[in-house]
This record gives sequence, C-alpha cells and structure tokens, in this order.
Amino acid sequence: MKRNATNQLRKVKVLFSVLLFGVMMLLGTVSVSAATTKYKGVDYSKVYDFDYYVSHNAYVKKHYANSPKKALKYFVKKGMKKRQQAIESFNVNSYIYGNKDLRRLYKNNYKKYYLHFIKKGYKSEKRVETAVGIKKMKNFAVEYQGTDYSSVYDYNYYIAHNKKIKTKYGVDDLGVLQDFVERGIYLGLRGNSSFSAKSFMAKHPELKEKYGYNYEEYYFYYIKNGGSDDDSDSDDSSDGDLDSLPVYGGLTSASTTVKKSTASNSSSSSTRKYAASTINGKKTLKTYLQNALVPVGRTLYIWGGGWDDSDASVIGYQSKWKTFFKKHAKASYNYANYRYSYGNGLDCSGFAAWTLYNTLYKTSGQAWLVYQSTTVAENYYKKGWVSISRNSSSQTYKPGDVVSMNGHVWISLGQCSDKSVLLVHSSPKGVQISGTAGKAATLAKYYMTKYFPEWPYEARTVGSGYLNYAGKARWKVTGSKAVLKDPDGIQKMTANKCMKAILGA
Repeated sequence: MKRNATNQLRKVKVLFSVLLFGVMMLLGTVSVSAATTKYKGVDYSKVYDFDYYVSHNAYVKKHYANSPKKALKYFVKKGMKKRQQAIESFNVNSYIYGNKDLRRLYKNNYKKYYLHFIKKGYKSEKRVETAVGIKKMKNFAVEYQGTDYSSVYDYNYYIAHNKKIKTKYGVDDLGVLQDFVERGIYLGLRGNSSFSAKSFMAKHPELKEKYGYNYEEYYFYYIKNGGSDDDSDSDDSSDGDLDSLPVYGGLTSASTTVKKSTASNSSSSSTRKYAASTINGKKTLKTYLQNALVPVGRTLYIWGGGWDDSDASVIGYQSKWKTFFKKHAKASYNYANYRYSYGNGLDCSGFAAWTLYNTLYKTSGQAWLVYQSTTVAENYYKKGWVSISRNSSSQTYKPGDVVSMNGHVWISLGQCSDKSVLLVHSSPKGVQISGTAGKAATLAKYYMTKYFPEWPYEARTVGSGYLNYAGKARWKVTGSKAVLKDPDGIQKMTANKCMKAILGA
C-alpha cells in the first residue's frame, strides 16, 4: 500500500509540473530558445536568440511566436540573407563593416558572415569587438588601378547618395569603387562631401579652358595637386538626382549615348571600313597592331573571355563573338550578367593574348599566351621578348607598347604631340580604340566613327590613371630574341601616322 501511494504521489507531481509549465508558457514567463538554436547540425546560439528575434521582428512575432523551430528555420533560410539581427550581441552589418578581410572573401554572401562568427569569430577578441556598434564601413577600398581616390571618394557617402549602386553592389566595396572610377567620374558624380568636380570646374576657369567638360581630369588634377580651402563644397544639390543616371555594371564608356547608326543598319554608312580577317604568322609590329584592330567595334567585353582555349588560342575573328555582339550591343548591355560566358567575347587579358597569338601562329591551339592583366608585361619580359619600364615617370608610349596596370592591360597605338596616348583594349563595353584626354581622344572618336561604324557607343576617353602602370613592355624588334620585327618603322611613328600605316589610309 505504501509503495502504491508513493507512485501515485510521483504521478501527481509530474502532472502538476506539466500543468505549471503550460501555464507559465501561456503567461510568457518561460524561454524556449535554449532548446531551439540548432538547425541541421549547426548551433546558431552565438548569433540567434528566440526571445530577442521575436521581440525585434514583427513578421516573426506574428507568424512564429509560438513555433520556435519554425522561427529558427526562417532565420536560417531568409533572415540571414536579409541581414537581420537575432541576438543583442551580434549585428551582421557591424561585423561586415568592421572586417575588410571577410568582405574580400564573402562579398554579398551574408550568411557566411554569420557562420564565420559562429565557427571562428567569437574566439577572437578583435572580431568580437566588431560584432556590434559599427554603423559605417571601415577600411573600404580607395585604390584602383594604381591610383588612390581617397581624397575624392568615400564608400559610405557614395552609396548614401546613389541608391541604385547600393542595391547593385551592397557591401562589395571594391565593386562600388570600380563603379565610381569607371562610371561616376565620367559623369561628374560626387564621391564624398569635400569634392565636387562641377563646383571645382566652376571655381577654376583656367582649368575649364584646358579640360572643358571632361570631368575625369578635374578629379585627377585634384588628386594630384589638392585644392584650397574654398574648393571644398558640401552642397549635395550640385549633382542633381544621381539615381536617375544609368548603371551599367560599374564600367561604361564616357558617354552612354547610343548613335543612330548601329550594326543592324545595312546602309553604306554602317559598313565596316577595316579588314575583317587577321594576318597570321607574319611576325611584324605592323601585323600585330593590324590584328589588334580586327575585333575592334564588333566584340563585346566578357569577364573571363579569352581564358578558355576556344577564345584566345584560336585563329581569326570568331562567329560567336559576332552573334553575341549583334544580339547584345546596346546601351543596356551589362557585362556583369555574362561573366565567364566563354566564347562570346574577350576581356583585356584575353584580347592581348588573342592579338599576339594571331601574329605568331597560323593554326589554332599551338600555345597558351594568356596572363593576368597586371602581369602581362612582366611575363613578356621574362620570355625575353621586350624591354620593360616599371613605375617610370617617362611619358613616351610607342606603337605596340603593352601596358599592364593594376587590373587592366592595353596596347599603345602611339602618342600625340600633346603627350596624349591612343590605345586599343578590351574594356566594358567591348574591344575599342580609346584615348587619354587631348588629341588622342579626338583621334579615337574619329577612327571609331569612320572605320568601325558597327560600334553603337561613343568613343571612350580614358583617364590619366591609365598612364600609371605596373609594367610597360616595349617589343625588341632586333636581335635573336625578337619575336616581332619592325621593317615598316612603326615603332618610330606618332599615333596618327601609325593608324594611317596600319589602316592603309
């Protein structure tokens, strides 16, 4: 009898405990979060607390207040992608803003920042210090292609005043800087609170007389020389509505205006006036530059284009390049949507490799000549083909010089009397002739319009930053190691004379 009474007492206690827990749950006095921080083998307790998440997120409170497991699942599946905070001690935005090295690794893959903190970050005192409290990005990128833009650019300012860029690039500060350099400065957009190209131009009529409305030159002038206290201008209204301006993947020509005469026009005015085929195996500097012009004006920029055997180590202009060009050559073309779309076009390294390959060989698949853009000149030098200048103050650019910048490579078509440089390269939106500001920019517009009328964009004027190089390679045209000869004297010509010689004009 005594044993039965004891068992009955135990049952009553258990029942009472269950009822008491149920009542407390209804009253909201018991936390269930401790039992619901694991999802598919991962413990999210370092970045997630059920009570905090519910109380700070109206949607979650409405739909999952009584379903801890579903709340956690929602956080893992959707909340992290939205950069939601789910615990007082961790804010993913703060973690992103405070850790430059992680931004380089993860960019806009927000879930990985949470997982990094869960697995490694919480163990580091320095990482923990960045888990909360940082409201703006620190140590954002300011250097691009060898130029430091910190005096005219601030990531936080630029995205705050350009919502489309913020939406497009998010926390990818390298992408935002690239947009500013390759799009923003051509349009005169403001990059920080202290410098406005338009105000600077208005206050310096002597510079306006020299540069006109080529906004990029004012940025580079200010970067190099600075300005007086009266040059600063914090009036944000001078740039107008930045969000009304077009965004093309961060890289565009100086103007986004499309000419009326396009590749689809069958009239004589749109007929290509330059040879459509390469001259293979004739190893001269003249044929090298002639081959460089073959894809000009009819080949679009493809990130990674040329890094596949079917692109750079092939003879001649490819039909797939032509097909892709005819379909996509319009103002809205965004190379970022076609990254690594091999066979459809060329990037800068691929273009340089294809040009040289077609000059040295007569059949496809004989060699691999593709190098990372910044190292192209260096690799040619290692082969003994060229002499090389590194970070030189020399302003001489001869036809055929191969110039490696930080992140880009281009081929010189010669220099003008005002020291401006005519060049050919593959740069968004495609393979084109461009020029630095001055006579070369005028020549670029003339030749692109007259000889390559399929090109539906304005000729691009590139900045003086193109003359800051990691290596400038000059072909050895004499001696046993010379792979290119120069019987035509191309290397001694000015830009205009070089163009007439290679075009046969």
